[in-house]
Amino acid sequence: IRISRLDRPVESREHRLCCRAPLSVKPTVRFVMANDPDIDFLHQCFSYNPKTGIITWKPRPRIHFSTERVFNTWHSRFCGKEAGCLNINGYLEIGIQGRLMKAHRIAWALSYRAYPEGFIDHINGVRNDNRLINLRDVDRVGNGRNSARHKNNISGVCGVHWRLRDNRWVASINHAGGQIHLGYYESLIDAVAARKSAEFKYGYHENHGRAQ
Repeated sequence: IRISRLDRPVESREHRLCCRAPLSVKPTVRFVMANDPDIDFLHQCFSYNPKTGIITWKPRPRIHFSTERVFNTWHSRFCGKEAGCLNINGYLEIGIQGRLMKAHRIAWALSYRAYPEGFIDHINGVRNDNRLINLRDVDRVGNGRNSARHKNNISGVCGVHWRLRDNRWVASINHAGGQIHLGYYESLIDAVAARKSAEFKYGYHENHGRAQ
């Protein structure tokens, strides 16, 4: 395990991570860790409500802390409270064992006693909505098939744009590592119809292309 000079002993570093105000926006901090925490350890630390998506700090055993003082201070500040802070990308993160973990990974591990094999996709696009019904384990391709459209999109639909040179709408879609051209259209409605048909054909999620 490679530990940077910013890391502290597990208890004091974790204490600092937890001390940030819940749900405040903070910069993303990366830590180099070899493995995710053991899932039994997560169960000792957290309770998870799958209906609300909220993760709460449990009373933790004395062995998790280096001193009685740290043990007592941590419990007086965090025990029974909602865990985590929002990062600048809108994901909820929780400080544990000297690192920051995405709350949705913890929620998945607590629910299924296994970490996700791929990426956790928030089905409705709300990145801090960690209700179990809103989470699915997908690969990179599947994750990309349920994403918001770019803010500079003027057509209102992913994969449809106006080509000034041809004075027509152009539709396309990404599939199997490449881009498939779906045609030129004088009508925006026709271009959108072609795109939506292709999304259905290639297994895009119905929420793909939502507004940010």
